[in-house]
This record gives sequence, C-alpha cells and structure tokens, in this order.
Amino acid sequence: MELNHVFIILSVDLFYMMLATGQPPDPPTDVRIDIINDTAIVSWIIPSNQGINWSVIQLYNSKEGDVYLDQGRKHKYLRFPRSSFEIAKLKMCSEYYVRIRCKRRSAYSEFTTQKFWMTTRPMNPILTIKAERPFANNSITFTCNSTVQRWPEYVPSKLSYQYFGNPRGYTNGNKLILKSLTKSDTGIDVSCQATDDRGKASNMSNTVTLGQYYGPDIVLVKPEYTVINVTEGSKLGPIHCTADCYPKCIFNWKYKKSEHFELVHLNPILTVTDIKRNKAGIYRCSVVHPYDITFMRKVDIEVNVQYSSKIRELLLSDKIETNEWSNATVYSFSEDVNLKMKLSIESNPDPQLVLRTSLITFPPLRYKKRGIAFLSELPSLTCIDSGNYTIQAFNGIKYGDARTVNLMIYCKPRNVISNFKNIETKVNGTEDIVMQIVAFPKPSVAWIRSTGFIWMVQKDRYDYRYRIYSSIHINSKNDFGEYGIHVCNRFGCIVENITITFEDEVGAVTNEYPRIFAAGITTLVIGLIVLIPGTIFVICKCLRTIQKLSAASDEYIEVHRSNPAVAEPYSTLQSQSESRHLQEPESRSLQEPESRSLQEPSNDTYEECGMTTAVDIYQNVKEDQGKRIKQQPIDECCSLARDTEI
Repeated sequence: MELNHVFIILSVDLFYMMLATGQPPDPPTDVRIDIINDTAIVSWIIPSNQGINWSVIQLYNSKEGDVYLDQGRKHKYLRFPRSSFEIAKLKMCSEYYVRIRCKRRSAYSEFTTQKFWMTTRPMNPILTIKAERPFANNSITFTCNSTVQRWPEYVPSKLSYQYFGNPRGYTNGNKLILKSLTKSDTGIDVSCQATDDRGKASNMSNTVTLGQYYGPDIVLVKPEYTVINVTEGSKLGPIHCTADCYPKCIFNWKYKKSEHFELVHLNPILTVTDIKRNKAGIYRCSVVHPYDITFMRKVDIEVNVQYSSKIRELLLSDKIETNEWSNATVYSFSEDVNLKMKLSIESNPDPQLVLRTSLITFPPLRYKKRGIAFLSELPSLTCIDSGNYTIQAFNGIKYGDARTVNLMIYCKPRNVISNFKNIETKVNGTEDIVMQIVAFPKPSVAWIRSTGFIWMVQKDRYDYRYRIYSSIHINSKNDFGEYGIHVCNRFGCIVENITITFEDEVGAVTNEYPRIFAAGITTLVIGLIVLIPGTIFVICKCLRTIQKLSAASDEYIEVHRSNPAVAEPYSTLQSQSESRHLQEPESRSLQEPESRSLQEPSNDTYEECGMTTAVDIYQNVKEDQGKRIKQQPIDECCSLARDTEI
C-alpha cells in the first residue's frame, strides 16, 4: 500500500508539473484498422497519466484529399476515454491515411499516422506451372497463390482454391496435378480463383494454355543486324525479334548499362523514337519460355548512335599541356614556333579537321586522338600568313562545327622593295625615297648617314606590310655616295643601302656650254671669212647642242615644279586607299585580299612626327626614272643653214 501511495503521489506531481510547464502530451499508439464492407473501424491507445481530455482524428484520401468527418469539418474530437471510431461509406479499393493526436487543455501531441486500403476480397491469384518439358506422357503441376488483406498487414486467411478449364487431374490444396499429358490436352486454358474464410472470392487468375511445349528456338532479329548506325535524334527501329515457341514465349528487350542489362521493352518489337547518344551500346532480345524461365535464348545487336561534331574547347600553343585548355580567339607567336593544336571534340564518327583562310584551304590535318582530345600540328606559317583562320570539324552529319582564330605571326623586317636603289641626280637636287617592307610588329626606320630628313612609316592594308617614306637633298658633291637605311623591330634588324651618283651626261653638257658656245661663235666668224661650208657645219653642231641643253633644262624644271615635295617636302601625304596605284610586285605578300585583317595593338600610321609627304612623288619619280633627254632632230636648221649663202 505504501508503494502504491508513493506512486500515486509521484504521478500526481508529474501531472501537475507537466501542466505547469505546458509540455505537450505523448501521441497515441497502436493504431489499428478493421475493414467490414465499406466501414473502417479505427482504434488506438491513449497515453495514461498525462491529463489528456480529447482525441482528435482526421482522414485523408490519397486521390481525393481530406474526408469530412463531423458536420462539414475535416476533424473529429472524441472526449476521453473514448479510443475508437467508425468511419462508414468509404470507397472500395481506395487508399486512406488516418491521423490521430491527443489534446490536454491547449496542448496537442504529435500526430500518429496509419495507412490502409478499403478492400476485403483476396488478391488476384497468380497461376504458375512447373514442368521441365511438358511434352506428351509427362506430368505437370499448377500452383495457385493468393493473399487476403487483413490490416495492419497482409496475412493468409484460410484461402481455398478452385481451378477452371481442366477436364481431369486432382487438386491438393492450392495445386492442380495433371499426369500423362496427351496431344488432346494441347490448347486447354487453365485458370484459378481464391476464396477467403468470409466467402469473398477473388478475381480470376492469369490463364495458362496447355500444349506440347517447346522453345524458345531459332531466335532472330529482323532486319538481320549485328551493328546498326543511327543518327542522334532519329528513330531506331522497328526491330522485330522472333522465336519458335509453344506456347508463345516472353520477349524482353534489354539495354546494357555499365556492367548490367536493364529492361527497356516488354514486347518483341524494339522502337526508340528519339534516340540519344547516351543510349548507344548493346541491345539484347531475351526470349524465355512462359512456364520455365530457365529455358532462355538471346541475341545481341550493337547500336552506334552517330552525331555531328561539336568543338567544346581549343588550345593553340608551342607546348601542349595535358590538362590545359583555352578558348582564346587571338594568338601571337613568332615564325620559328611550331604551333600545336588541341581540340576537345564530341563527335561520332571521328571528324575530319580542316584549316582554312579566305583564300587557302589546307589539306586535312593529321591528328592523334585521346578520348575526346584531338592533338594536331598547324602547317608552317610565316609573317605574311597572319590573319583569320577557321578550324572546322566535320564528320558528314549535319553542319559540323568550326572555330575562328586570329593568328598574329611576328617576324623581323625583310622583303624590302624600293622604287630604285641607284639614283642619278645633281647638286641641289632632292630625291624622294619610297620603299615597301614586310615586318610584324611595326618597324622603326632611321638613316645611318645624316640626310636632314626623317622616315615615316605607313601601314599598308595588312598589318605585316608597311610603306616607308623619306628624302635626300644633295647640297654639294660631298653628299653623293652610299646611304644606309636601318630598319628594326623587336625581332631583328636589316640594313638597306641607296647609292646617289652624279648625272654625268647632263652635268658635262651644262659645264661645257659656255665654252662650246664661244667656240661656235669663233668658228662661225672664221668660217665666214675662210669657208662658208665649214661655218655652216659648225653652226649645225652648235644648234644641236643648244637645243639638247635647252630641252633638258626645261624638262628638269617642269618635273620640279610639278613635284610638291620640292616646294613643301612633307606637307601632305595621300591616304592609304590612294596609295593603291603604286606598283606592287606580284608576290604572295603583296596580293593578299583586303579581307585579311589582324588585331595588332598598334595602328599608328606614322612614326616619330606628324609631317607627311605626297605619295604621288613615288609615281612621278618612278615614271621619270631612267629617262634620258632625247635630242630632237634639227635637220631643218642645218638644211636652212646650207641653203643660206653669205
């Protein structure tokens, strides 16, 4: 008694302490559901000694939502100590969730949830057959299996079985045994039904047809492929799998994923309407006998899913690192670099790699393949090959893929082309020097010998070609001779020489002119006195000389007057487009199309100063270079002199 008294005191103290602290009560336990027709009887256990006043019950249909239990409300309050509740008119074969919790004053416990189904009849039976080869004179055993639903779990419930379709044989529990099969048994359909201890009958089982069983034999696929190539996104199939079986065999199409096959189709025809590349591999038609799965045959086909080339990543470098990638579009390197290329390409079949420019298509590149990495080398390229290059990957499917990169190939100055390197002129003459040169990046130009003039550097239509301009003025005979031109960029230097020589023929005539004229006059006087024919001859020679000298002088003056470089050596310089009339050698470096462009950081046209010169000088001087002053015939003068007699 004393112990009971102590227990009661402790329980009361605990109860009041829980009330004081507001701690929620424990949830209900041991929720059970009993199904009778369309009514579910729900019962539970309420935790003791916690001052619980109410139980709250809710019901939920998995397809239709909450079920109303009490005058339009979704919950039902049941006063303590009630711990069961009947819910009628529930839908058969539906899935329900019942939720119950306890309430003490304003404190609620957690919900306890129990799932159940509204069904009472036995589950659909499964009919199986056991026989290695149920040919004639062999025995065969049928087995019918079913269960009945008793909540909260499936349990057998004194089921009885009945077979249909067999004209003979005997039953033993859930088994039907037929002995000594004959051909007359072929084609008989056998099925079964289960009944529980409440008289509820199940639906009919699956049907098994008797016969002279065999197969599967002669398993084939049509069309008869061993390897099938199909383009991604297109349709695979239909591929028919056939076999010789009785009764009809079970066909399964399986796909090998990793090390195992997974089921993809449950019929003899394989069709994939929109096949993806990750579905390439081995497809297997598996054929089993319906009554004994140990009798199985198979046939495999390989499906190769092809897809267009796609360039994912690109790297150009003289040294290719294993894990290095770069999707840069501009690459700078010198001529002596052997440029290598690495591409990450998704392609099936492997692509052809082609390098092209707007003018040239190179032969297909050779490469080594490592997974999806393709390693190759670019052709040997020089400075004048700078420009935009397209790298195309194409395997014959759709459009392929391409990347465009800009290659800036550096080189030291070379390929100097000038209007002339040996110039004949006179004292006080000014000669304009125009040259073309290949270099990248932009070169600097300087006279080795002082001339009083600077060089101007003008970029031509391509970044690697430049035109350079300067002049030489001859103040005295000491200025004749060789002039060196120093052309440099950061990759190297070259020296070009120009030789300035005296115009011997014109100069000689000019220096002898006073003497010849005086000698002519003297001879004329003597001739008049001594011999008229001799005088006439000398006069003719004198006149020829005078005419030659006059013509040379006039032509020289006209050239200088029409040349703006003489009056204003660097006042103007024609635009780049106007310089197109300058004669260009027929070489690869000077015949590239205007579409070739580079992204060179420096676009300066001139170097060191803003003074300009007229490019027209180049054309005028080039047209006048090498001209020799032609003597005009003065036969008329000589003839007149001969006809005049003193």
